[in-house]
Amino acid sequence: MADPKDTKKPDAEMTTAQAIAELAKQLKPQTVYEKAGLSPARVAQLTEPTTPLRHRRVACKSEDTGATFTACVIESRTHPNGRIVALENYTHPPGTHTYRANGGLVPDQLQILRAGIGAPQEGDKVPRHDYNIFYLQWRWEEFWQKDLRRYAGKPLLSSHVVEPAGFKTEWIEGSAHMDETG
Repeated sequence: MADPKDTKKPDAEMTTAQAIAELAKQLKPQTVYEKAGLSPARVAQLTEPTTPLRHRRVACKSEDTGATFTACVIESRTHPNGRIVALENYTHPPGTHTYRANGGLVPDQLQILRAGIGAPQEGDKVPRHDYNIFYLQWRWEEFWQKDLRRYAGKPLLSSHVVEPAGFKTEWIEGSAHMDETG
């Protein structure tokens, strides 16, 4: 006689939904790793990104836009000088608050300030909410976005650094995210 605590039904009494679920498990395609007979631990080792053991921060200047930033560089197997993963302390180049007619970089027809009263003096700190949104969009596309596309995820080259000695900045042990100094 069957144990009343045993809630599992015999195979003959399987519901349609249970039969479909069982069939789906059997028909599920195997991954390349499962076909090769690799253990779940080995699959994780092959597919999960590695944690960088060392990083460094290097002062850089964009060749395209003239902006300066600190590149956070992590160790990389494919790039001996490391891979740039973040642009920190990004500073726009001089002329981003000056119209082209006055020797700057801003198109003359683009309004810089919301109030529409000319342009701030170069170096003046202006609250972000005082800028015209179209100017902010232009500045983002012309500088920050271009530099992100050019440098993020790419190898660190000697032409990127501000000073040649910066290219040989010492590596710091540990992940860049664990570093409390940066």
